[in-house]
Amino acid sequence: MVMRRNDEQTVEGRHRMMRRADREVADPQQVEAIVATCKIVSLAYTDAEGITIVPLNFGYTFDTESNHLTLYFHGSPTGRKMDAVKASNNALPVAFEMATDCEVVEGAHAVQLGRGTDAIIPGKRADLVVINPNHQFVVDANALLSRNPISAFDGAKLDGVTSRTIIGGRTVDFDTPGNPENLISRP
Repeated sequence: MVMRRNDEQTVEGRHRMMRRADREVADPQQVEAIVATCKIVSLAYTDAEGITIVPLNFGYTFDTESNHLTLYFHGSPTGRKMDAVKASNNALPVAFEMATDCEVVEGAHAVQLGRGTDAIIPGKRADLVVINPNHQFVVDANALLSRNPISAFDGAKLDGVTSRTIIGGRTVDFDTPGNPENLISRP
């Protein structure tokens, strides 16, 4: 039976309960088991430059008695994240997402972001999406290729249309329905 909390409203300073109560995980042992399977946390925040979301490696502690999760993130002592933390006096509001059923793909060496090694260079793999920011489109939830038929953006007019997608060195044709090249396989 689907249990929904459809009467929840946004109230400043209070977190809204999960609308789909039948999907809520409240048991501390289950929460810890889910967190233990995650390898990456995506951290979202707003700073002077705008909204950003950053995937991060992390560590954690979880107290099942108090149901308290503490996340520890790897990061440089300088850069955008730390500038935002410092500007907020160590009280930066954030949101985070932890994904399961994913994997960290390791390369031949660790990427040292910000040190000139994370670049598109001849002979190396680069998957690219070219966006035309001058074109607009209206979201049609029925036309989305998604397992979930619901979209909060249904009917919304958005800026930016994908004009080309290059995966593994070849352009992928997403515009032709049933095109076998639309099935993306990784080498």
